[in-house]
Amino acid sequence: MCGFIVHYKLNNNFKLDQKNFIKASKEIQHRGPDDMHSFVYKNINMIFYRLSIIDQSKNGRQPMTSHSGRYVIAFNGEIYNAEDLKVKINNISKLKGSSDTEILINLYEIYGSNMLKFLKGMFSLVIFDKKKNSIFTARDRFGIKPLYYFKDENQILFSSEIKPIISYLKYYSFEKKTFANFFFKQELDSGTNTFFENIKNHEPAVYKTFQKKIVKSFKYWKIYDSKFDQNKKYKVEHLSTLINKSITQHLVSDVKLSLLLSGGLDSSVLCYLINKNYSDKIETFTYDFSDNQLGETRKAKSISKFLGFKNNNVLINPRYILNNFEKICLELESPFTSIRLFGLRKVYKTINLRGFKVALEGSGGDEILGGYHYNFLSYLLDAYCKNKKEIFHYLKKQNKEKILNYIITLSYQNGSTKDSTPFINSDYFNSDYMDYVLNENFFNNYKFESELNFLQKSQMIDIAYVNLPRSLKYMDRLAMNSSVENRVPLLDHELASYCFNLENDLKINNNQTRFIMKKIFKNYPIYKFFTKTKNIIVDPQRNWLGNQMFDYFYEEVNSLDVKNSIFFNQKKILEELTNLKKNKLNNSFQLFQILTTIIFMKAFKKKYN
Repeated sequence: MCGFIVHYKLNNNFKLDQKNFIKASKEIQHRGPDDMHSFVYKNINMIFYRLSIIDQSKNGRQPMTSHSGRYVIAFNGEIYNAEDLKVKINNISKLKGSSDTEILINLYEIYGSNMLKFLKGMFSLVIFDKKKNSIFTARDRFGIKPLYYFKDENQILFSSEIKPIISYLKYYSFEKKTFANFFFKQELDSGTNTFFENIKNHEPAVYKTFQKKIVKSFKYWKIYDSKFDQNKKYKVEHLSTLINKSITQHLVSDVKLSLLLSGGLDSSVLCYLINKNYSDKIETFTYDFSDNQLGETRKAKSISKFLGFKNNNVLINPRYILNNFEKICLELESPFTSIRLFGLRKVYKTINLRGFKVALEGSGGDEILGGYHYNFLSYLLDAYCKNKKEIFHYLKKQNKEKILNYIITLSYQNGSTKDSTPFINSDYFNSDYMDYVLNENFFNNYKFESELNFLQKSQMIDIAYVNLPRSLKYMDRLAMNSSVENRVPLLDHELASYCFNLENDLKINNNQTRFIMKKIFKNYPIYKFFTKTKNIIVDPQRNWLGNQMFDYFYEEVNSLDVKNSIFFNQKKILEELTNLKKNKLNNSFQLFQILTTIIFMKAFKKKYN
């Protein structure tokens, strides 16, 4: 797990500012504090920072050259089936170490882009071909590991984060339309756009070739596959096998492991199966809020104790949030959506302080099995097509306000929170900005395979555009800023594809979401901790914004920058902040989006202007 920056010169007369390039590279030193190495050859310059996880010797050092000397790789990630892939290399005896990087670069020498179909893991990579003077780049199927690039007529810059690119170029400007995607669609770095003009996000499940000034892009994988036709009993058994297999592969490491344990279903399943499949004892880490605890802490501690693991509890309070707000905006390189990220941030820092380099997490389960409330609404639409009674039977139990929220959410899923509460308030924004960014194409630009049902389309919005890209970005930045590698076993691509392609009634059944996972989970001894009805968990965001953090945010909004902003209606935002303080505002989601955007822009202006 690492960070790299690569400069690829397109114009032979263009001169690289080497001193500035080295200085800019230090913006990602946190991603790899164990080693720094560089590679320079004609028109290419690579700098690599390494976090040593597997093969911590110099044999795993990058940038790494293939056995023939033709190819050079900068690779960030882990290939979990690397040992199995050795047999595909003709010259195994030439392997100098046990790193997945060495296997990867020599696989590429044999198979080229076809190598990608063999890989199980998370990765972003840049490979330079000395003979063709070309670049090959690729990113894993879900975009667990990041990759950004900037291109003009003279050069291309590739980097694991955006800050080194900005630092090297010594200029930046914000991309106005990307902010609209965030405000009205909840998207972060969706497609190729970032919050910075001309700095592009390398799409997941895509590889690109760069030769001179010609760029070609190819999609190499999709999650949808309609060929799953086994009986339901087999599917339950096979899913259990896939989960165990993925977890076993994700435990491969030359350093000790930790687990983020929230007390929810996914992380608890991981905790139990890690205990079953891993000989060493790990430690678990849980965050909570100081004066409004979510209630997950007690359950996480009980599960850890039952399995013989030590649980570390991390608490955050309003002061911690205020002291670290600008820092987290710089670390994330974007605005964000919840104060929960401060808990995640502090957990990773605690993991690092406890001497761990790897943290496993349970992210992805809701996306691949349709676990969100609005996914259930799409399931009902599919059921309606077969049997009209089910949807009417369900709606009879809801009040009028809830039914109205359902209708709004079904018409535009991106405009609602996960519990199907619409959050968009156009009064927060300047009308000129709304006219500039919003049109019919803005709200109807998602393309899906025609075979997908309503539930799968709802899931695809989560997987490809909103929840998953957003949470993966959050996790990568916050983990790597503490020099911790985060691993997500539920996003093994074979496991995820299997779940996504299951029929609806294995995902949702008898008003239960993620039915098949719960069916498996009931056989585990730790299920006893989940026999009681789960309470709806809310964080103290709305309360803290309206009380302990009110003065800070009111002052930030009541500034000349916001008054002159092209985005915001300052008067309306100040009015709503006051309503929040008076407890007259039911939902703080979009208000928090705006507040983080204001501080995000301020933080980057302060650092780079």
